[in-house]
Amino acid sequence: MLKALRKPQFRLLWGGQAISALGDSSYQLALNWLIATQFGTAQTMAIVQMASALPTAITRPLSGTLIDRWTPKFMLTFSNTAMTILMAIFAVVSLHSQHFLVIITLIALFGVFSSNIEPAFFTSIPETMNNKDLESANSAIVFLYSLTGMIGPVLGAALITLMGNSSSFWFDSGTFLLAALTTIVIKYKHRSQEHPKVEKNLRMKDSWLWILKNPWAVRVHVTEAMANLLLGLFWAGFPIALRTGANAHILSFGGGYTLIYAGATLTSLFSGKYLKRINDKGLIAYLSISGLAIAISLSVAGKTAWMLYPSAFAIGILLPWFNLISHQSLQESAPREMLGRITSVGSLLTTVMRFLGYFLVAVFNQDVLFTFATSGIIVLLMIGFVVFRRRSLMNDVAASL
Repeated sequence: MLKALRKPQFRLLWGGQAISALGDSSYQLALNWLIATQFGTAQTMAIVQMASALPTAITRPLSGTLIDRWTPKFMLTFSNTAMTILMAIFAVVSLHSQHFLVIITLIALFGVFSSNIEPAFFTSIPETMNNKDLESANSAIVFLYSLTGMIGPVLGAALITLMGNSSSFWFDSGTFLLAALTTIVIKYKHRSQEHPKVEKNLRMKDSWLWILKNPWAVRVHVTEAMANLLLGLFWAGFPIALRTGANAHILSFGGGYTLIYAGATLTSLFSGKYLKRINDKGLIAYLSISGLAIAISLSVAGKTAWMLYPSAFAIGILLPWFNLISHQSLQESAPREMLGRITSVGSLLTTVMRFLGYFLVAVFNQDVLFTFATSGIIVLLMIGFVVFRRRSLMNDVAASL
């Protein structure tokens, strides 16, 4: 992790995203607290999540093409700037209106403009360093999201306690602005980022075809899709269960989220060194998803603090492994000129499957039942992938998947 952070351009990229992610964590805590206290059902929480996921799912296929055409730097700067403005509007609106329709309309706009950020960011990583440092870089990225996810809820809870809900939204707006300014000064090594170059014949179809031609990539995306269906179910019900377990106290509410990211931070600190020592990284990836499914099932089995908090910590520990390994495999093996579109396919699947999870909760209000069913399917699927994958060239990350 430290090796990657010694690279000046990656350090700027990492720092800008860290600032933005800290604001996002604070915003998400404030939004979840607002919905949980004002409306108070898993169905309502699921509808709010759907309002963000649906526009993102619609715009994600386009984002990959835009990134490959207009460059990751341009799209990161543009998207962060747009989110600066939108989040400031949301902060103003939250002071004067908490009408549900107004809230979900603005959240839908967030989904449109933020959909470019994640694929543009991950496409930027190989542009700031050599392939041999990608493992270290990905560990640093996991640490980034874990650390900001751990600090953000505490910071958000403190801001809400001291200055009210809108303060977290203002803070997030400011972090988007800082991220945009940081991105402007980054120098990408592979192509000029100052003047976007329009290329023709960039088709999303090509990225799907590349994935289908590589069985390991198919397994990665199927696993990612199923895991995000489960996470959609989890994130719809978790805030409501947490509010009950926390006895409606904002600091205890934020503590549940902090525990998830504390576990993820712990993983990120030693994952890079550990992964270097093993050849069969695919086994670790699939076992971690199975463990995640079990931990999420335990979290919904009992909605009391003594069940929620340990389960949250376990979820955090297990969550990063698959992303670490799958991102490295794609960054090393995918064609560089297609990486933006391939990354956006994964982001699209993430969004669509989480949307499906939210939809199931919103329509049927059976988050526990669907969580148990999905967890069982995932465990069986992961066992199948471990057994039937090709075990040749295990020193290659993609081959082990």
